[in-house]
Amino acid sequence: MKKAMLLIVPLLLLLACKSTEQATPAEAATSGSIRLPQSIRLDDSWMRSKIDSAMKAHNIPALSVGVIRDGELWLCEGFGVKKRGGEAVADEHTLYQIGSQTKMLTGIIVSRLVLERKLDLDESIVNYLPDVFSKQTSEKLQAVTLRILLQHQSGLPGIAPSDHRIDGDPMLVPYTELDLLNDLDELELDFEPGSDFSYSNMGYALVGYICERASGQSYATLLEKYVARPYQLTNTTTELAEHQQELLATPYRKDARDIETKPFIMGKLTSAGGVYSSVADLSRLMAAQLEEYRMLGQTEEQSPLVLTNSATPDKKEYGFGLVRNVDERGIRYGHGGDLDGFASSYVFVPEQNVGLLLLTSSGGRWLGELEKELIIRLVVEAKAAKNKTVSTL
Repeated sequence: MKKAMLLIVPLLLLLACKSTEQATPAEAATSGSIRLPQSIRLDDSWMRSKIDSAMKAHNIPALSVGVIRDGELWLCEGFGVKKRGGEAVADEHTLYQIGSQTKMLTGIIVSRLVLERKLDLDESIVNYLPDVFSKQTSEKLQAVTLRILLQHQSGLPGIAPSDHRIDGDPMLVPYTELDLLNDLDELELDFEPGSDFSYSNMGYALVGYICERASGQSYATLLEKYVARPYQLTNTTTELAEHQQELLATPYRKDARDIETKPFIMGKLTSAGGVYSSVADLSRLMAAQLEEYRMLGQTEEQSPLVLTNSATPDKKEYGFGLVRNVDERGIRYGHGGDLDGFASSYVFVPEQNVGLLLLTSSGGRWLGELEKELIIRLVVEAKAAKNKTVSTL
């Protein structure tokens, strides 16, 4: 029964997107417009006001928003325009690079490969890369396991040594397999593996590379097989097809928002931050993930969407590409991303059955501030609605 319900949630969201008429390739890619049932059209004027104010205050060209309330898709649409001076408005199908939110998708891929016994979280990564490293490098990395890599406890640097991109500029030269292996040969670990925490994009590049070697498939294929196809994410990809180019928002520098920049070309760093997606897609994924987290403890079945069963022991617990935050506001899960142009926010609160998605074409601290303001209001309203229901029983 649980499996059937979990399939129904993203399926209902998918059916809401489907068009009954023959579509062009670009229209087919968007699967029509999401139409929310009238029964869940609650007052959203407060949210629209906050979004409008934030976009005006920070000169934001495009923002797409997805909101789940009581497990239902409540708001899923875009604000602003895809390109300054253009007429094409941003909507729920507008595509953005999601930056480090990609790490959560990589975590799902790893979880699926673990379930298929193609990966072991606690085996040395050296065993997955035979005949790749010198004896000295193998000894240096012997204590690094996949679990340690996923939790940013490897001692690898945050930025790969051969990545010489200037902060604010796009990455236009891909990080190659040779770059990755040479960097691993030449660098020294910042600390003993497992002894500390340090956020590492290079670490997730290595995770993606290990997934490719263990499965014999590219990261793009793994993303399609284990994430996009199972959860009906029609426009979640590592590279845009021709018809998807029409859906892409133009990114703008976060330090000069009137200046266009470009999508990142990341190569082997794609598994750390290079995926494209839309709020229409990620709403489906969040609905399924939110339901899985609400079912925790009610079944022994292991879900590839539950990424925090093993996490760093801290108030901000980092699992497999998903963070479990515990503070005075309760427990919430999420991850964000920022590519000096595109930026993303993905957060959900299982106890209150709410979630929030924000994708934009010009990032910066404003997005985190808006996320905090919106999710707090959503949680407060969910608690009030729950208390009201209880009081009427």
